Amino acid sequence: MPYSRAPAWRYFPPTDAPPTPLADVARGFLSLKDWFKGEFWPSVAPGAPMNTKRITAALEASLPADPSAEPLDGGLHTGWNVETRESYSRIPLLYGENGKSLYGVEPDAIYATADGYRALLEIEGGGAVQTTD
Repeated sequence: MPYSRAPAWRYFPPTDAPPTPLADVARGFLSLKDWFKGEFWPSVAPGAPMNTKRITAALEASLPADPSAEPLDGGLHTGWNVETRESYSRIPLLYGENGKSLYGVEPDAIYATADGYRALLEIEGGGAVQTTD
């Protein structure tokens, strides 16, 4: 698959500046631009699925765990929880009757704080492409 440009990202709502942990993710992706161009993209065959866990593993250094690692619900701890180094539960997002989880996600990384703040990072393998054409 040809490399066409450095990774792009977007934060919503666009009227707010991205929180520091998400800005760290953006800087992490930008630091990997040479790796994407020289190693990752050349190894992806046209039409073949890409292994996004390779990207997650490459980002680990930019997503540090909190040194205090305070344990939280769902197997999380404070700071970055990354699927390639930690094990955590599916994150429920929608609930139905009697509180039954109807929909949840298994993100590539989760930033968590003790006050309940969560930032979910999902690396898409081509399913979320935006174009200006």
